[in-house]
Amino acid sequence: MVSGLNEILRAFKTMVPSGDQIQSAFKPVGNQILQDIKTELPKRSGQLADSYTYVRRKYSNGLTIGASYGKGGGNHAHLIELGFNKRNKRGRVEGRFVERKVFDQIRSSGLNLMEKNLANEIEKNWNK
Repeated sequence: MVSGLNEILRAFKTMVPSGDQIQSAFKPVGNQILQDIKTELPKRSGQLADSYTYVRRKYSNGLTIGASYGKGGGNHAHLIELGFNKRNKRGRVEGRFVERKVFDQIRSSGLNLMEKNLANEIEKNWNK
């Protein structure tokens, strides 16, 4: 039985999942999103689909799903996603919005799965 303010605060601090626990709770949804994005992308050479992965960004704390840039990467991923004006100014190539489409498809089931997994991690910490 927990009693007293200090004990309650200590109990809540032990419940908070670590960064690794949060990543493991969210990873199954991220894997599903990655797989669906790769399935939806155009299949010319396969390099664009292969470039999508978990990426560590300088400005972000944690992992982001996106195209890796550089040699052999998907340097043109943003052009496929958002579209672009042709060089000769005669027309526009419309974006495919693959990432948005996949996210919208998986949103409710993915959020439910993340919530369930995170609740399991909190429960594990509580039962320690």
